[in-house]
Order: sequence, then C-alpha cells, then structure tokens
Amino acid sequence: MLSSGVVSAFSIFDPQQLPDKEESLSNYGAEKLKKSISFYGEPQKVTIQSSCALSTPDIKGDLTKAEWKIFRRLLFTQFQTKTVRDVISALLSNNTLTSAFPNLATLAMIESVIPVTTCTVERSFSHMKIVKTRLRNRLGDETLDMLMKIAIEGPKTLNNDQLDMIIDLWKTSCLSIIAITCNHVMTTSSLLKLVLLLLSLISM
Repeated sequence: MLSSGVVSAFSIFDPQQLPDKEESLSNYGAEKLKKSISFYGEPQKVTIQSSCALSTPDIKGDLTKAEWKIFRRLLFTQFQTKTVRDVISALLSNNTLTSAFPNLATLAMIESVIPVTTCTVERSFSHMKIVKTRLRNRLGDETLDMLMKIAIEGPKTLNNDQLDMIIDLWKTSCLSIIAITCNHVMTTSSLLKLVLLLLSLISM
C-alpha cells in the first residue's frame, strides 16, 4: 500500500518546487528521492493468496541518486518554466533522456500511472451494484465486464442524431453478424459487443 509520503515524493519532478538559485540545488530533492528509492528500489513483501514473496526492485538506488544529481541541474536550466507534465513527457518520450536517465524514466512512468485517489475504484463498485443486482447474479464475467464498460465509459445522454446513427449501425452490423454466424441466434455476449462497438464509434 502506498503511503502519502511515497506519493508526494514524486513532486521532485515539479519545476515549481525548484529553488530560486542554482547554488541551492545541491540538496534539492534528496529526502524525497530517498523515499522513492526505499519503496521502489528495494524488494517489497507481497502477499498473494496467503503466500509471501519479495517483489523485484523497479529502480537501482545508487544509480538513481547519480542520475538525479545530473538531472536536477537539467531541470533547473531547461524546465524551470515548464510543468510536471512536460518533465514526465520528456523523460518518457525523449530517447536521449530515457537512455541517459533510465531509473528516473522508470520513476516518471510510475508517476504517470499511479492513482492519486481510490475514487475511480469506488465509483466502479458503485456501478457494479447497479448492474449486478440480486436478480441478475448469474451474469457471466464477460457479460458483466461489457455491461460495466457501457455503464462507466458510455455517454450519459444521446441526442437524436446519435440515436439515428446507432440504429443505422445496428442494422448494418446485425446483418453482417448474422451472415458470419450462418443465421445462428445472436447471444447476449454478441449483442453487448455490438453495443460497445456502437458506443465507441459515436464517441469518436
């Protein structure tokens, strides 16, 4: 479980946190980087179904410290007026930076995908309670997955043009699927796949 200290340690990539003078860079980010290294640079105990194991470290501590000593000056000279997103994007998309600072690039990748809150997960469970009720408790995993995608990612409302587009696409797709399945009856799973396809098309 991530602590708030580990999450806040990623603020070292924020140019707005940089000191005013370059002379003050010598200690900038040292403590926060230490927190990141203690979590991502050392094996962590993982418990899966009552079995314990040690995870493989994501970064190498000593090399990360050495990379940071160079990168923080680069951060000061070239990214001072940029945003965190610019810094993370540069570390991940610029092959030169990725090769020069592989461990920092790994931290940047982690920072870009780490969930800041659990709201999304909690919201998903709320949707599942609505979709999978007591009377629908025999829904299969595939069907439930597709219904959840529609409930969470689908548009909240549809205008008349979108409804007409769905109907037209439905007619065309139904004819294609029927032809492919040799006139077999469409299953619920097939219908839901079609609905997902239609929703993805109208949201483009």
